[in-house]
Amino acid sequence: MSKSTSILTLAFSLLWSAWATSAPLDNLLQQCRALTLAPVSFDPNQSLTENLVLLERADLARYNLSDAIDYQKSRWGSHFSRDQHGLLLACQQRIASQHKQRLQQLLREGWPERLKASSNPEFANLAKRWLQLYQKDALNQQPLAQLSQFAEFRARLKASRAKIDLTKIDCQLSDNSISMAQVPSYLINQADENCRRTVWQAYQLRGGDAVEQLLARIYQQQREQAKRAGYREVAEHQLSRNWLSEVDWVYQYLLASYSKDHAAAPWQLARLLKQDSELSETSDSIQVLTDTAEELGLRLEGLQDNYFRVWLEQRLLGELRVNWQDGDIGSWVIRQSIVGVQVGVVELQAPANISLARQQHKYHMAIARALKSLAAGSRFYWNNRIGLHAEASHLASYWLSAMWQPRFGLTQAQFDSRRNLHNARALQALTDNHSQLERPTDLFSKRFGESAPEVELRFASQARLGANVYQSLWAQDAGRWLALRHQNQCLPLDSIFNTLFVNANGAGLTKQFQQLVGLSSPPQINQRMLNEISDSHTANQPCSVRYSGKSAATQR
Repeated sequence: MSKSTSILTLAFSLLWSAWATSAPLDNLLQQCRALTLAPVSFDPNQSLTENLVLLERADLARYNLSDAIDYQKSRWGSHFSRDQHGLLLACQQRIASQHKQRLQQLLREGWPERLKASSNPEFANLAKRWLQLYQKDALNQQPLAQLSQFAEFRARLKASRAKIDLTKIDCQLSDNSISMAQVPSYLINQADENCRRTVWQAYQLRGGDAVEQLLARIYQQQREQAKRAGYREVAEHQLSRNWLSEVDWVYQYLLASYSKDHAAAPWQLARLLKQDSELSETSDSIQVLTDTAEELGLRLEGLQDNYFRVWLEQRLLGELRVNWQDGDIGSWVIRQSIVGVQVGVVELQAPANISLARQQHKYHMAIARALKSLAAGSRFYWNNRIGLHAEASHLASYWLSAMWQPRFGLTQAQFDSRRNLHNARALQALTDNHSQLERPTDLFSKRFGESAPEVELRFASQARLGANVYQSLWAQDAGRWLALRHQNQCLPLDSIFNTLFVNANGAGLTKQFQQLVGLSSPPQINQRMLNEISDSHTANQPCSVRYSGKSAATQR
């Protein structure tokens, strides 16, 4: 490509990104300024359903504006100026204030009691979400200040300017010193294990005392919040609204889910994973999308090369906008699907051709998130937009990815070693927030066959998620388990799709697992799940009743 062509391409890219951010953003900010809380009151002369439909329609503009702003920030936030970020934050505060006013009104007028008294589980689950949202807001006295501190913690970890002098430890490669940003590549290229260990330990100290002090302030605020909410331990407070709501349930899951067969220490992991597995043949992204949709009983109707309508039998789920280009692989909700109210709109981005297993895993995760948003089968926004339990947020995505790639393109040793590091992080985050649990430094030597490091693991999510770091690890295990049960003909595909994707009643995980595996107790489910996905049990039959054939996904 000539230099002049490159300059023109760059100029076009800059102009396009400026248009993509400024024009829609101005429109959203204008909508935000005009946003008001529509008056709605319960009419005893109308049915409960009619009252709820009126409420849903009255708040629809606010819901859609909130989703549109989230989309703009996720997709184009890196192009926004500081002033634009400030305007968006002010708009989100306005939306949050109106959400709060509406929830206060609903509680004051007794709407949740009416919903819980009905025989309709969809209504009861909506009431649970209202109460959950209200309690979350009431107990977080300084949510914006905390969000700012979480962002600062992540930024300090990422932007540490400290350098590691490799000459002092006789571990030079091409340079005598490296920045913190160069540590991951150093751990891949350095053959000497002692050097990798020493540099990895130094990496855990990145950000210095400033990061340690910031984390201490965050923990102190979280302790104060837990105390105000009536909890002695921060972990108890952080887990209280989860499906795994007991600290011991999470602790025992993490102890039991550790793989003893492949226990590579953290400083070994980067080198172990350095080769991204290539697929036996390059996948066509459009074909992967259409094959996945067809497998789930969905039909894609192409409007143009980059636009598809998604159908579930006779129900139009919504529109899928696709960008076939290199860069981030992901999906973003533009407008949430709500049955009987509006069809959804989701954007999906991926390269036109996929040659790496890691890309394929991310692509299946993105497809699942997109289809889950479009297929959501409730008549109410909150039932479709948030789960009753946080652990469920990625379960559908991990299940769909596990259906095609049980180990996400990794060897067993790579998969187990990466999972063990996630497990170690989750254990540390849990014990950091509970004073009575065994510390991870005591567990370290037992796990990795190495002496305990002088410093604990330092990672971005420990401040924001705290005891909840385990959630994505658990969702990965649960997704693999459901995929295994389907492959062993214990669980029909349509049952999984209708339960995880459609979820017409907005059920939580307890009800979903009752429908899928006939169990509802979290400890029992975890034990069964870990037994069935472990190597020693894969030859056993994990179900007593098998199905034959494949049935199509049902319509709401």
